[in-house]
Amino acid sequence: MKHLLILFITLTAAQYAGSLHAAELNDDPAVQEVREVLNDVWEKWDAVDPDHHTHFSDQMMRIRADIDPTSWTIGSSNLMSREQFVEYAGTMATQWGDRPDWQKKREILHVHVNGEGALVTARQSNSMPDSTKRITVNNTATEVVLLRKVENKWRLTHSLVVNWEQDIWHWDPE
Repeated sequence: MKHLLILFITLTAAQYAGSLHAAELNDDPAVQEVREVLNDVWEKWDAVDPDHHTHFSDQMMRIRADIDPTSWTIGSSNLMSREQFVEYAGTMATQWGDRPDWQKKREILHVHVNGEGALVTARQSNSMPDSTKRITVNNTATEVVLLRKVENKWRLTHSLVVNWEQDIWHWDPE
């Protein structure tokens, strides 16, 4: 009976995981366009490419939506200038470039397009080991990104970080 229960739980989990993966495989051209825009935003951030800004609407707003809705805040209500972007993204790129053991992962979890509007859920995570302190800092953020077609091009209008978690792993003493 115990083995049957384990088999049932495993099959249920596999089916759920499969359905999540299947939902990602949408070949709708608009969905693919939205995916390409967000992937290009991420690539241009890493490359410190000022054209990163071309994917944003003038009304771009970033919102920190923590667990308790009464603590939600507006992170920014406009884009930093291109010069500020190049300076900030350049500092981040140098920091990451100097630490090849740091890892980052970005994934688009879901895209929904409805006419001229689109909603994306994405997850970004990073792992930053520090051998001098013998710790590894791990960060994960889930984000909801809203886009709208402006002059026939997808533009990011809002970003809501709905879940941000950080944990620190202490290395075992040798």
